[in-house]
Amino acid sequence: MKRSPGFTAGLVAVFVSGLVLVLLPILALIFGEVSALTPNVATSPESLWASFTEPHLRALLFGSITLALGVTLGALCIGVPIGLLLASSRDRLLRVLFLAHLLPLCLPPYLGALGWAGIVSRTTLGENAGTWMSGLLYSKAGFVFVMTIALSPLVSILTWAFARSIDASVIEVARLNRKPNSVLTRVVLPLCMPGIALGGLLVFVLALGEVAVPQLLRVPVYASTVFSRLADFSFLPGEALARAWPLIFVAIAVAAACYLTEHKGHAALGLRDGSASDWMRGRQRNAAIACLSVAASLSALPIGILLGRGFFAQSGGVEGMAAAGHALANSLLYATLAATFMLLIAVPAGFLWSRRPKAGHLLSLPLLVGLVLPAVVLGLGLVIAWNQPATQWIYQGTGIVLLGLLARYLYPIVRAAKLGFDRLPKTWLEAARIHQGSWWRRLAFVILPASLPIVATAWTLAFLLVLRDMDTSIIFYPPGGESLPVRALTLEANAPPGLTAASASLQVMVTALALILLTASGRLSRRLR
Repeated sequence: MKRSPGFTAGLVAVFVSGLVLVLLPILALIFGEVSALTPNVATSPESLWASFTEPHLRALLFGSITLALGVTLGALCIGVPIGLLLASSRDRLLRVLFLAHLLPLCLPPYLGALGWAGIVSRTTLGENAGTWMSGLLYSKAGFVFVMTIALSPLVSILTWAFARSIDASVIEVARLNRKPNSVLTRVVLPLCMPGIALGGLLVFVLALGEVAVPQLLRVPVYASTVFSRLADFSFLPGEALARAWPLIFVAIAVAAACYLTEHKGHAALGLRDGSASDWMRGRQRNAAIACLSVAASLSALPIGILLGRGFFAQSGGVEGMAAAGHALANSLLYATLAATFMLLIAVPAGFLWSRRPKAGHLLSLPLLVGLVLPAVVLGLGLVIAWNQPATQWIYQGTGIVLLGLLARYLYPIVRAAKLGFDRLPKTWLEAARIHQGSWWRRLAFVILPASLPIVATAWTLAFLLVLRDMDTSIIFYPPGGESLPVRALTLEANAPPGLTAASASLQVMVTALALILLTASGRLSRRLR
């Protein structure tokens, strides 16, 4: 069968992007010593096993995995009932609370930790209470709490998406033979389990690879030992490589689990917008509403404290925000360029995935690995692969930052584009083909215009993901190329609190504007559907 240009373009886009953005850094991590990509990366075979044999590193690794599991458990306990509640209700008040609950996911978790640190430092409950709260925040329990609040919306979104794809007739038939509790536990939850499992896996790897929040809360984690070998003045990528191996193995295992979860999922995200089915009633609904209210309050409180300090604290206000103008310009530049490049790749790759599900699902696996690979490990691979004499024009400028951002966030954008193309009726494409137009004409006059709202949503989502990034770009951003999140991180230790809060407030306001654009594009998509 003759392959269309669309199939060929999608095949080239997804294969080349996966090879260059993800597989090349991973191969550099694996074979960096053999090929001597950089002289100071050489490590002995014994050092590669140091993370498994040295007692303190092994204990730190297992402790970090335990903390990530704690964050995952907390995110599931919060996110699952909220996602089910939102999928079974059209109450506007609940949607407002959900937006407040969603806000921390759109911001670097570090900003939430800054907000909670500001709350603890200004507590008026007395000296003993302040000391107790400070001791609780600056501990492993505080890390689990902050990261749970920041990442639980991810579980909520995926649970909501899978629950909304359930056909309402399935629920109605189940109600004829089952009690309400049984409908929820025996019908709804099993159909949502792929989304719940996928959300839990993503929360686990994000918590395991977090670097900035543990540094602020003074909690030792394994990812920080890799980052410290790259951030020190000595710059020891060889030791960083030796300590990155366990995280690589964990990421590959999680990527395989995510791949199987998506492949065998009973619900397909976005294929059907099922009508709301009131499967949560009575005590279940009241408990879910209480959970959403508490989660929304805990999400909004530290952000509100940051905004207050950013506007009214000394060294803050308009002057403090103006001082962060260059960082804002860098963030907008990175987000705009990265989102545009992602969309150029995602359109043909998403079309391939939509029309050839098995091929697209398999070829997108390297991009999935890039998403779940801890940012510090992905950054290390990019350093080894691109810090070469022949590629200094990329490594010493904005190019390396864009490569890192594309490797990190391209997968969800391709996935979003694929869902947009899934909504196109095949009869439209067949009708366009009858008129003997070339594939490029069909793309320009039929496919893209019909998918424009989804394409706009994918671009805005990519813009939002890049805007919140901190861990990827902090490793290799060029001199003077710091973004807003990186500026807030670097100012926290030495600058006045108001100046740090001003940068964080600017980040919150720009993110809120991006969320408004994302919501508007989603409404436009529903109106034109």
